[in-house]
Amino acid sequence: AEEKPAEEEKKEEEEEKKEEEALEGLGALFG
Repeated sequence: AEEKPAEEEKKEEEEEKKEEEALEGLGALFG
């Protein structure tokens, strides 16, 4: 695996978290 700066790593985690929350929101709306 490639080494990533901590900032970039954290940024990606936040993006993934946002996407998961968005999907959960959609699931709540349509599910």
